[in-house]
Amino acid sequence: MALLPYAANLNSAFYPFLSRWNGRTVIVEGKDEFYKPKLTTNEPSNPANEGIAQVFYSENVMPAANGIQSIGFLEQLEGIPGSVSFDDYFLLRDIDENKYLFSPANGNNYIYNANFGGWVAVGGPVAPLTTVAYINGHTYIYFSNVGCYEYNPTTNVLDAVVLVGVVAADLEGICASNGYLIAWDHFSVYRSQPLSILDFTPNPAQGSGGSIPEGIAGQIVACLPIFGGFLIYTTKNIVAASYTQNVRYPFVYKEIPGGAGIQRPNQVSWQENIGSHYAWTQAGLLNVTKSSANSVFNPVTDFLTCGVLETFNAVTNLLEEVELVAPLNVKVAVLGQTWLVISYGISSYTHALVYDLNYKRWGKVKITHACAAELILPNLSGAIGWDQLDVFSWTDLGSSSWSNLGTQLITFEAPNTILAFMAEDGTVYSVDFRIIGADHAGVLFLGKYQYVRNRWLSMQELSVECVKLTSNFQTFLIPTYDGKTLEAPTELVDTNNNGLVKIYGSDIQGHNLSILEKGTFQISSITMDFKLEGAM
Repeated sequence: MALLPYAANLNSAFYPFLSRWNGRTVIVEGKDEFYKPKLTTNEPSNPANEGIAQVFYSENVMPAANGIQSIGFLEQLEGIPGSVSFDDYFLLRDIDENKYLFSPANGNNYIYNANFGGWVAVGGPVAPLTTVAYINGHTYIYFSNVGCYEYNPTTNVLDAVVLVGVVAADLEGICASNGYLIAWDHFSVYRSQPLSILDFTPNPAQGSGGSIPEGIAGQIVACLPIFGGFLIYTTKNIVAASYTQNVRYPFVYKEIPGGAGIQRPNQVSWQENIGSHYAWTQAGLLNVTKSSANSVFNPVTDFLTCGVLETFNAVTNLLEEVELVAPLNVKVAVLGQTWLVISYGISSYTHALVYDLNYKRWGKVKITHACAAELILPNLSGAIGWDQLDVFSWTDLGSSSWSNLGTQLITFEAPNTILAFMAEDGTVYSVDFRIIGADHAGVLFLGKYQYVRNRWLSMQELSVECVKLTSNFQTFLIPTYDGKTLEAPTELVDTNNNGLVKIYGSDIQGHNLSILEKGTFQISSITMDFKLEGAM
């Protein structure tokens, strides 16, 4: 019988977040109501994707323009060996646009100042919640129920800042919106005076004052900025504060239909100006604007609440499941206006689902981290001595003139270097999208390939396109004998390799066949030649 050629689907927007959810697939439709032969990409919930053999598990893999690629990690900022306290990551800016990083670090309060060459503990309060707001050239840090502070780069300490007209011990946090400094306690929201941003004394002529916003249904967890106002997240619902340009009534409040409660501010993506927030709520993952809250990516919600964590065992090359006794920890961020990152893990964050907002497809990262973050490289500032120039390589100096070095050394983060993760010791890693010279630990499962329901098949030849000759790339074939259970993988040996295409021969057969790709790769095409075997 002639060989049966087939090309793998590498561009499906549908992604089974748990491999067991990937049902039996066939190449030929036959009498199937489940199988849909036409693929519609970029529609993650479209049932036309169902039944198509495709990616059903991945780690350290991201969508590419024409297929799928592995990713690695590059250390950008050195951490503090032995520390496990780093949690969140905030940018501090001053009026001269000098940049510093701040991590509350569970009360240790670290600042990354390039002039000091790394993270330095700067003292300050210990609080259960720390929020940051940038307004009028100043970045203010608020420690809940304690007070407001501002980083002083000259003395390398946090200086106390007095807020007038409010009781610091009663406030939970701050944010900035439309020229106003916003503060909140458990049930009320306060506005400062635009001409005196630290003064909250009620003054109708300045728009300052406070009130319990209409529509509040629970305790306020966070006020977070959004284009044209800010959103008030409570334990039960979400209320929009829309900017009116009326100085006497600068914001109007309205409960958002479909909103639900959150537990922590870091369960909301708010730092990117994309016109909406993604929020992990009591109702699952929502996309929130000032007028509506809509459920999105329902399979993600199902996955994060199903009580199972799936991981890849690099020794056996098989997938393993852990049954959970407690809910997964979840954080949400949007980075570089390109990636929606959903971090999850048991005690720490060990994995992250990454949705490319441009390609509208999913990737997945495996790295133990405290948070996902947009890569920001702090700059040298002020009078720079020769002993400080070794903090950056000479190439980082770019076209800076000698006169520039006495004031500020500008840093710039190139595209596709912005996606980053901070480890619990403060080390910041950017995602490495390079292929040439890279050493990735990508993992990609594709399948499960079956020609028709009632016949076994064997793979005779497998061709993988766009794999560099020098990469640490391996290909395995995995049969199933019951259509579901993955058997032990068999590594294939290439019979032809021209540097961009690897061709493998095989005679392995099974009810279904799946492919495992490991290492460094950017795959634009996978083709297979099958032979039908005996009936089941």
